[in-house]
Amino acid sequence: MSDSLKQLMQMVPPPHAPFEAGVAADFSRVEATLGLSLPDDYKQLVLTYGSGRWQEFWNVLNPFTENRFLNLLTQSATLRPHDWSTLDSERYCREAEGARYPHPIYPEEGGILPWAFTDNGGRFFWLTVGNPQDWATIYYPDRDPNFQVFAISAVDLLLGAISGTLPIFQESFGSDFAFGQADAFAPGLT
Repeated sequence: MSDSLKQLMQMVPPPHAPFEAGVAADFSRVEATLGLSLPDDYKQLVLTYGSGRWQEFWNVLNPFTENRFLNLLTQSATLRPHDWSTLDSERYCREAEGARYPHPIYPEEGGILPWAFTDNGGRFFWLTVGNPQDWATIYYPDRDPNFQVFAISAVDLLLGAISGTLPIFQESFGSDFAFGQADAFAPGLT
């Protein structure tokens, strides 16, 4: 378990019985379906907290949830033309923007893979280049083409957002928002 996850668990105690947390052995099936390994800290995060909402504002995708909008596998799949996943939407943006779209999209080599999203359309993607433990996060704050790159793990980013040391949601929360609260995670489907 990473030091960042331990810090997060001290700040925001995980549920005693996490909702839809899965078991560690199930990640083998998830990774086989995706055709790639996932970062260890992400897997530990899902096993520790399960499904739920962070800061009443954002969700981490979970491969074990029944909710297709929150499911990592579903949101990484190609569902068009009958339905849309997060990556289908990104492909549509790339089709509309052509060569100006900045990233390959999973399952392309080094493609972006979604891992979280916000209520206002913000999207978090791993840039699947190199060792999964070193994947950077690409964050689009909304449907704008501008993005930020964070060369830190998913749990480090989550810890920074929850503690307020990474002012990633400053524009959404405002300057008087209380960061570092023990109730920053609401378990279950939200």
